[in-house]
Amino acid sequence: MSQDTHNESENIYNTLLLYLKEGMWKSAMTEANSLAARHPKDKVCVELAQCLRVIKRIADRLPTGTRSGDIDKLEKIEHLLPELSGMDSYRSLKTLVSKSIQKPVRTLFKKLKIWRVVISCLVAIVFILVCNTAVYAYNQAQPMVTKSGTDGPYRSWVALQNLDKPVDVLLLGDSACRYNLAWGAIADRLGGEVINLANNIYSSFLSDAWMLAAYIEKFGAPKTVIVSRTSSGYSSLHKVEFVVGVPLPWAYWDYYGLAPSWKRGEISEAFITKFGVLYSYADILQERLLEPWTLFDHEVAPRVTSHTYYEGDPSEQQDMDVSTRTPSYYFHDFDTCDDTEASLQYMSDLARQYHFQLYFVLQPDWDEAVQAGLRDEIITEQKEFLSQYTDPTYVHVVEQLPKTLFRQDQLKNPNHLRPAASAIYTEEVVNAIANIQNQQTAGQAQPLELTSISLDKGSYSLAEKPVIKLKIVNNGASAVTGSVSCLIKPVGVEDAYWVARGPAIAMNIAANGEVEITLEASAGELTESGTYELVVFIRQDIGGLFYETRIVMSSKIIVH
Repeated sequence: MSQDTHNESENIYNTLLLYLKEGMWKSAMTEANSLAARHPKDKVCVELAQCLRVIKRIADRLPTGTRSGDIDKLEKIEHLLPELSGMDSYRSLKTLVSKSIQKPVRTLFKKLKIWRVVISCLVAIVFILVCNTAVYAYNQAQPMVTKSGTDGPYRSWVALQNLDKPVDVLLLGDSACRYNLAWGAIADRLGGEVINLANNIYSSFLSDAWMLAAYIEKFGAPKTVIVSRTSSGYSSLHKVEFVVGVPLPWAYWDYYGLAPSWKRGEISEAFITKFGVLYSYADILQERLLEPWTLFDHEVAPRVTSHTYYEGDPSEQQDMDVSTRTPSYYFHDFDTCDDTEASLQYMSDLARQYHFQLYFVLQPDWDEAVQAGLRDEIITEQKEFLSQYTDPTYVHVVEQLPKTLFRQDQLKNPNHLRPAASAIYTEEVVNAIANIQNQQTAGQAQPLELTSISLDKGSYSLAEKPVIKLKIVNNGASAVTGSVSCLIKPVGVEDAYWVARGPAIAMNIAANGEVEITLEASAGELTESGTYELVVFIRQDIGGLFYETRIVMSSKIIVH
């Protein structure tokens, strides 16, 4: 425990004692709960919180009469916490409890005839069952769209269920995947269609594993799967409301062969949460009743395949301060859990079984935190943990550092990038994946040659969209399929800092043949005068992999 944490805990304990002396039982209980939350493995802190909760309940019963066993409970607590016996407030509480103990009264069955009780209970049970069934049917008919965040996994599952054709690249993870990976560059460079099925940090790695299994069952294996979660997300255990709050049948986890690391009583809790909607943690009716005009107007808008080059989070920036370690979750020690370990092994086994490429991607990082040495240990431990699942053929870790460090103005928070920064980060991720696949397919690619290139203009005005015509010759003995794309960047900078790019165009070249490709730099914009480099990417399909040829033409494009 750090000195700061110890001091904070000591302050909380001192405040708790002050509240006890004043007889402020509710406030004392709140401080005890806070102390237990900070030290969940400390038996003393947990027992202290439990004792204060009992004292608070007994004190609350004083106006209506306490129970005969309350004095015994207080004496037992006094034995555990001897300092209470010296407090006037506690002695006064015991006196009041003794005076207010309820006298025995006749039981309900002595007041009423047994048949009236039975009928009343049956009527109540039937009424609850009918209401619960009606609300359950309503929730099934009206998609789960709430402000609480539990609808994130629901939307992703609906997107997967509504998908009517296979894609080439599957993006999985939490909000780091949703906000930081821009689909356009991934589709251009890796090839084909992309879908982002990201959830949130509370859904845990289990959701990624289940979605991957469901996709494979529906379409077969994709070519590429990219998984990106925040470093703090590796310690996230399943949460019952996120496990059952999805449009899947009961016990789907057993069907996919990957069950959560259930705690005692959680399966019962999950059953009640899913089917007992009047009680359920995942119940959304209460939110809708606050806006009754929306009761029958809840359409799910799942994320589908797209070709955007800018993802990112444009909302207001959260508080960030390296000196105070804010936000604290970003600076916590790296840790894992049973759910994470089981899920990563499950996905890695699927990659090896179905022969697709699986990439675990490290999140972008805040430059100030890394330069101050506050993230080194976390990143090192994360890489070491992931390395146990990798192999040279199917499962890989994508390491971006030091190229994916971002300034505070490029971040919404340490986990979410702004749109322009997401484009930079994505390009570096794609570069790393292309390098891995080029090593895997070295010696298998056909000898392609870019024999000519021409622009539609000699120079361009600001905001114009250059059109590039290419001729590519296949000097090999086998036909080639693949795609061609390009990007435009200032002279001398890395690809990640592109300003405009031409989306990929499919390429098919016969053996010893040639093809002409026309690219339009329709994404991004040329906003400053000067000379720019043109980078052309020629991607060849090689089985489930690809080989990428990168051709750079310096000062090719002039903007005035």
